[in-house]
Amino acid sequence: MTQSARWYMDVAGQILAGVGARTNDALMQYVEQNQLSERLDLNLVQIAWGFRPEPVTPETFIKRTPYANPDCFGSQMDGAVERGWLVALGEGRYSVSARGTEVAEGLFELGDQIFGALETAPDGDMERIIGLLFTVVETARQLPEPAEKWALSWGSKFDRGPDAPLMVRARRHMLDLLSYRDDVHIAAWQPYGVSGQEWEAFTMVWQGDATNATELAEKLPYRRYDEDAYEEALQNLVAQGWIAKADGAYAATEKGKKLRQEAEDATDRYFDAAWVSLSKAEMEEIKGLLGKLAEMLKPPEEEPAQ
Repeated sequence: MTQSARWYMDVAGQILAGVGARTNDALMQYVEQNQLSERLDLNLVQIAWGFRPEPVTPETFIKRTPYANPDCFGSQMDGAVERGWLVALGEGRYSVSARGTEVAEGLFELGDQIFGALETAPDGDMERIIGLLFTVVETARQLPEPAEKWALSWGSKFDRGPDAPLMVRARRHMLDLLSYRDDVHIAAWQPYGVSGQEWEAFTMVWQGDATNATELAEKLPYRRYDEDAYEEALQNLVAQGWIAKADGAYAATEKGKKLRQEAEDATDRYFDAAWVSLSKAEMEEIKGLLGKLAEMLKPPEEEPAQ
C-alpha cells in the first residue's frame, strides 16, 4: 500500500527555512558585492551557468515556471545581456557570460562553505538522510508518470557531487523532491486545459488567498501579470463554472472545489509513488531524522525590540 508523503512538504520547508535564516546574509553580501543583487539577474545567471554548455531560451523558463507571464522572459534575458551577465547567441538562445560564470562559481563555492559549516545532525544521521532521500529521488526519476519531469531534471545540473559537504548533499535532495512535487502538480492540472496563470489564480481563490484581480496582482507581482490580465483569467474561470462572483468577491463553486481537490489528490498520488522504494520502517526513519534536523535548524528567534 502506498504511504502518504504529504508530511514531507512541511518538514522540508522548515529545514530549508532554517538553513536560509543562517546563510542568506552571507550569500546576499556576496551577491551585492558582485553587483548581482537584481533577483531576476541572479536567477538567470545561476540557471544559465547550470545548463552549460547547453544554451538557455525563454522556453527553458516557461517549462519550469508555467505560472509566469511568458512574454517577459525574453526581455528579462535581453536585459541580463545588457548588464553583462548573459551572452546572446541569436535565435532566442543565451549562455552565461565569463563574468556571470565567475560570479556563479564563486556563489556556489561560498554556498558549499557556509552550508557545510552549519551545525546539523551527527554525520551518521546526515549520511542516512542522504541515502534515503537519494533512493526516493532516483525512484522519481525512473517513474513512467508523469512523462515530463522538467523541474526534477534541473537538479542534476546543480549537484555538487559526492565530495560536497553533507548538508549540501542533503539540501540538494530535498530541493529535488520539492521540484518533483512541482512537476507532478503540473501534470495533475494540465489535463484540465487551462493556462498556468489561470490555474494559479483558481488555486488562490480556492484557498481563500485572493478574492479579486487586484489582490492577485498584488500578491503575485513576480508573475508579471497586471490586474487586467488577472481579471480576464478570472472571467475564464467563471465561464468554466469553477468560480463565481458575489458581492464583488470571487469564490470557488462546488464544481470548482471538487475539481481542485481531484487535482490535489492526483498530485499526492504521483508524489507518493516515488516513496514506494522505502519500507514502512524506512519511511518512519526518514520522518524522524528530518524532524530532528528541522528542530536543530529552527530559525533563531528575533530579539524583542527594546
